Amino acid sequence: MKKVAIVLLVGLLFWSCTNERGVPMPSKITVKGDIFIDQYGRQVILNGINVVNKNKDDNYLYKGGQEFYKLLKQQGFNCIRLGIIWDGLEPQPGVYNEAYLKELDKRIAWAADNGLFVVLDMHQDLYSVK
Repeated sequence: MKKVAIVLLVGLLFWSCTNERGVPMPSKITVKGDIFIDQYGRQVILNGINVVNKNKDDNYLYKGGQEFYKLLKQQGFNCIRLGIIWDGLEPQPGVYNEAYLKELDKRIAWAADNGLFVVLDMHQDLYSVK
């Protein structure tokens, strides 16, 4: 009987340590010193992946849809670094591509829907592509 109680106690301890129940997920991150802090004062460790497409034929947009962002969350990621290609954003000086911006907004929303933080990465390495 004592062994059963110990096994149950250890099982309960492991179950209560998971982040699956009752722990509020952060919606805001700030910097304190050299660490990221959420709105609850907890340190946030970012575990992310690059999401970028440098192909002009694809309009510089990664083709993964909503399912891709859900899969990233399931695989343990909590953020993405979303590449924004300057040539896609401003194809000509002073002319901004509204369709590109709307597509970026869509991807940011998909990330947010899956609890992923987004770091915007402005790229200029392909500027002036012809």
